Amino acid sequence: MAVASLASPIDEKIPSEFTGLEDVEVDLVRLFAASIKLAEYGGNALVEAHTEKKVSVLSKQSGGVAEIVTNADLESNKRMSFSFPKLFPGVHIRSEEVTDEPIDLMDMPSNDEQWTELISSQNIFSPSLQRKVAADDISIWIDPLDATREYTEDLLQYVTVMIGVAFKGEPIIGVVRKPFENSTLASFNFEEVKSVWKQTGYKNEWSKLEKLLTPTTQYGEIKTIVSRSFWIRAQLIEKYRFRNLFNAIVTPAGGAGYKVWEVVEGRQSVYVHTRKIKLWDLCAPNAIVNALGGKFVKLDGHAIDYSWTNDYLHTTGLHSTMDLNMEPPFQRV
Repeated sequence: MAVASLASPIDEKIPSEFTGLEDVEVDLVRLFAASIKLAEYGGNALVEAHTEKKVSVLSKQSGGVAEIVTNADLESNKRMSFSFPKLFPGVHIRSEEVTDEPIDLMDMPSNDEQWTELISSQNIFSPSLQRKVAADDISIWIDPLDATREYTEDLLQYVTVMIGVAFKGEPIIGVVRKPFENSTLASFNFEEVKSVWKQTGYKNEWSKLEKLLTPTTQYGEIKTIVSRSFWIRAQLIEKYRFRNLFNAIVTPAGGAGYKVWEVVEGRQSVYVHTRKIKLWDLCAPNAIVNALGGKFVKLDGHAIDYSWTNDYLHTTGLHSTMDLNMEPPFQRV
């Protein structure tokens, strides 16, 4: 298969025709509603390419490492990344992929009446609810296809589309979409409004998610989900040390979105990542775990900063669990 080459991921705010936006505000409720809609739209691009057998594999350099990307990643990115600056001028976009602007964007609300219709149709918030903040304080981290390698291997259960929103570096909105299962997790965590909702199937029906804790095995081992690529490449001695350090019974899986989904629904106790990872892989899952009252921290126990000015490459590991009594190890594997 011929492999083309692409530029590295976007490092700056997507250009906009809008300037002088220091005092512009954005309504977080509208941003939440739009994120759900655009994650679905981006996910449809992945399903369409796979169904029509039109997936082509390309190569790119990311953080100095060669990675694969598909035409479906790029189309999904086009559908989402270029919509946000038009809907919410002044916000900052960080996306995994660099693409040209699409010819057409999805029809999205352009007036108060249309926003009321969209928010009402989702049956999550009242259209009268507003939470406005300065647009310049908002960073939107987009992963148009999480688990790209698994996507090319037809391991579609791992595939997600993710949109994470941070306010002054703190994750407050998270949307993780499983396009091949038509299912979405969405969270909102700002001021007194703090919840996570789940949608499954073709009906636009959402239910609130409750915090679940996963019991240890009968031998006291902790159900631990890790990167599939890491576990495949790890030597036997590395796996032995990992199991001992984390007292773990290990499940390898693809995609950060999938792994956090397993944790919040109680099938796994903790998600541990010990190697480099990108912030667009983490922002949406982090927001969801926080909104459920769980823990999503570096291996040293500190929170992750998602300010748009930060380097997208995260190098200090990850420990995510719903059990607040479970402490992360203060060392890297």
